[in-house]
Amino acid sequence: MLKRRVAAIALSCLLTGATAVQAATRPYRIDDLLDLRTLGPTVIDPSQRWLVIATTAPWSQAPRYDLDWATFEALGELALVDLNAPGPPRPLLSPEPGVGYVAGPFSPSGEKMVVFRLRGHTREIGVVALATGKAQWLGLEVEPAPWGRSAQWRGDDELLAIVRPPGAASRGLGYGWQVQDRLLTLWASAARGEAAVTALGAGRYAPMNPRLKGERLVALTVSSGAVRDLVDGEIIDLEIAPGGRVAAVVVEGETIAVTAADAVTPSTPWRRRRLKLVDLASGDIRDPLPHADLLPTSLVWSPDGRRLLAFARPDGRDWASGSLHEIDAQGVARDLAAAAVTPSLTTARDGQVTVRAGFAADQVVVFGGRAAGAATDAPAWRRLEGDLVGAPDAARLEVNDPSGGIFVSGEGVVRLGPTGAPQRLAGSGFRLQRPSEPAIGVRPQLTPTAGGPLCCALLSASALRLGHRALPLKAGEALLAYAPAHGMAVIEEHEPSGVSTVTLRTSHGDRPLLTLNPQLAQIDRPTVQAINHIGPGGEALTSWLYRPAHAPLDERLPVIIVPYPGSIYAAPPAMAQPQYPQFSASIQAMVGEGYAVIAPSLPLPAEAEPGAALAKSMLEIVDKAAETGGLDANRVVVWGQSFGGYAALLAATQSERFSAVVASAPVSDLASFWAAVPPQVSLIAEPGLPVAALAGWAESGQGRMLGPPWRDPERWRRNSPLWAAQRIKAPVMLIQGDIDADPSQSAMMFQALARQNKDAVWLTYHGEGHVVIGPGNLRDLYSRAFAFLADSLAATPPMREGAPP
Repeated sequence: MLKRRVAAIALSCLLTGATAVQAATRPYRIDDLLDLRTLGPTVIDPSQRWLVIATTAPWSQAPRYDLDWATFEALGELALVDLNAPGPPRPLLSPEPGVGYVAGPFSPSGEKMVVFRLRGHTREIGVVALATGKAQWLGLEVEPAPWGRSAQWRGDDELLAIVRPPGAASRGLGYGWQVQDRLLTLWASAARGEAAVTALGAGRYAPMNPRLKGERLVALTVSSGAVRDLVDGEIIDLEIAPGGRVAAVVVEGETIAVTAADAVTPSTPWRRRRLKLVDLASGDIRDPLPHADLLPTSLVWSPDGRRLLAFARPDGRDWASGSLHEIDAQGVARDLAAAAVTPSLTTARDGQVTVRAGFAADQVVVFGGRAAGAATDAPAWRRLEGDLVGAPDAARLEVNDPSGGIFVSGEGVVRLGPTGAPQRLAGSGFRLQRPSEPAIGVRPQLTPTAGGPLCCALLSASALRLGHRALPLKAGEALLAYAPAHGMAVIEEHEPSGVSTVTLRTSHGDRPLLTLNPQLAQIDRPTVQAINHIGPGGEALTSWLYRPAHAPLDERLPVIIVPYPGSIYAAPPAMAQPQYPQFSASIQAMVGEGYAVIAPSLPLPAEAEPGAALAKSMLEIVDKAAETGGLDANRVVVWGQSFGGYAALLAATQSERFSAVVASAPVSDLASFWAAVPPQVSLIAEPGLPVAALAGWAESGQGRMLGPPWRDPERWRRNSPLWAAQRIKAPVMLIQGDIDADPSQSAMMFQALARQNKDAVWLTYHGEGHVVIGPGNLRDLYSRAFAFLADSLAATPPMREGAPP
């Protein structure tokens, strides 16, 4: 293999005249993954003077690895560019050893920015003056909540933030160090002979479950450092009205009892969400909907700050029984159930419910049908009186401001002004681009930015347009941010090697700002080939074959298929790009080891069983790829993570053609996974105790069992690899983190294989969650996995030329 690669490189140099430097490439290795830098939010302040670029340091340089995915925060770096006099980016904050920074929202003037500092296990909120870089750390812990707001400016000197007690149970950090810390504390108590117990309850014992104490909403005066308490409770979101007089706050309330007959989804709420209105001058708190459960994603203030839209359901009812409410700044609510239009509810596969409603100038607009008895009930964008507004049915209301609203869909961009007449701003292929896409802590939808008849640029695949000014975009370029006042755009361009460049573009030319991962230019680029095939429903699909760059086309390589049921890849998947930090089942690492790798498109219809004909679908793709040559369809490995690990095990029960199986964080038995309570829930129960935490996944998420186990036991059994373990012939490697949601899934499958004296390896990585992320553990994992595959494939002779699979 090595001799062939060297010969291929030499031949390539001879034919193309490539220099020795260009030819000095090498295979991708795990350390290349650990050395990747990533690009975070790239944002421009409201005054359009300051550009802030967020990046991460290489993964191998993290100060600690017990933060789970918050490790990216610990690696966070922020750089600043003055757009009045553009130059190379400079650090926004002075680097501190072991400290990572995350960008928050800008102040209204753009002079300041909220920043979050992650040091050790503590997140602290601060404010930095952009002109000087002087930071003011406020001594308060705030989580940069990605599901809503945790901090928002009321004015240039006042900031509202949801603060937490030091070391409080965390919705984010609870998946890392907190589980370990609490276990160690309990074990130490037990060692001393003291009580060491976790007590949880259900039914009439539910009140015994712990609740988060000490969380509160505060107003911070930046200049003086004064802190004013506003609301106590488990607060998950806030939204200040334009003008800054009132804030809408979402607080978690009572536990919602779930019965056996209820449909459970991954997004089933386990607590009611209560709406509070806070008068920010007097501190008065009002309860406009005291007996209603709020849909948090529905909060929208009118441009003048006098009215709030919120969708809520009566306590104990489902979302279909809910209605839209209009609430004034004094907390007086008007139920809009009697309006001429009824909002249409959209329910995602994970059970998340959304409504589409907002304001166009001072008019309430709703996506819904006419009330019963009207001429039509077809869903469409309408005013409360039922009149159509002229926006496409598939449109999103992305901006509402005093000038009206802007709707965006695949059909184009439409503005609805105060007069009510729709104006078509752009046709299909265009979308809006705000001058700065939101940072963490900024609500992305319905956010006015620069005002005027058109607050945002119009973006197509080839150009950025604002009024009569346009900047070109080339294929492969992504627009990150735009400053209309300067006629500048911030562009990211990815080279095929994975090297990316961030550039400041004007009508006069480009100015490079930074280059990420230049080392990738020295690494072999796999050849990528589209494999067109027909899916189980007769649909045309594309899967993607990756081969080592210098492998001769006549060399029949062993092939690894990396499944994830439900994934359809119209283009090569992002996870397979060399610059993507793919820790589990890394396609780049597999190709670097000399394997051909297939990323298969495996559609999963809504009502289909997840295990239906999995092996058949995978192997048909392998055989189709083998028709093009260059891989051995007789030496096939299946390697999957999470739901892909489940698919790998189940496929191995359905066919004897697999030479080896690698299943990382798999589900082996759907019923026991349904019943499991993750340690992040049982030990870190304060943020909310969904007793059936994994039931929603199994019943209506990816598991698709369509009900609890007793409803259709055979469906659960035939889709669980454990119950067909006797059919597995291939050697199996099981990979598991010990603080994953249910580590027993790997233990059960290993027990089943060992009981039959089948070839199996079980790796448990300690201190790891659902994905192994520690550098030492990752190096060990891939070293062991590739050795396991080499050993397994050595027992499978290469297929003869022309031999049928």
